[in-house]
Amino acid sequence: MWELKDIVVVLVAILGGGGIAALLRSIGQNRVDFRNQLTQEQISFRADMRAEIARLDAKLADSERRNDLLEATQHEHIGQISALQQQNKEQAIQIERLVVQNAKQADQISQQAAVIDQLTGEKAQAVNDAQKAIAARDFLERENGELRRECERLRIKLPPRAEVQP
Repeated sequence: MWELKDIVVVLVAILGGGGIAALLRSIGQNRVDFRNQLTQEQISFRADMRAEIARLDAKLADSERRNDLLEATQHEHIGQISALQQQNKEQAIQIERLVVQNAKQADQISQQAAVIDQLTGEKAQAVNDAQKAIAARDFLERENGELRRECERLRIKLPPRAEVQP
């Protein structure tokens, strides 16, 4: 294996005295350049990370605002749902009352229909009786008229009566 002194001797022989110094300077400069480049990359990386963190912070703040708004909307909707549920219960009770009332009215209507049927029958009987009475009256009027005419004819045939004096 080669020792360090052997490597230095070979390099001095190839490069000469000034070449070694240039080699050492270039190696040192390469290290400095590497460290500068590494430092610049780290600075750039940190700046990029700060920008990304700022963007994520802004996005997080926006998400938090939206979340707060959604929570407020949710609470409002919960209140509305509660109000609607209460209204639904009240309407269900009202519907039950209306169903009972409707049943009562249906009973009343059927009773009234029965009364109407009874009254219709009574009316038909009354109309029939009235027609019979009208027919009887008409008959009696005709008979009465005939009897008056007959009486008139008989009066004409009879001599005048003497007047009775009191």
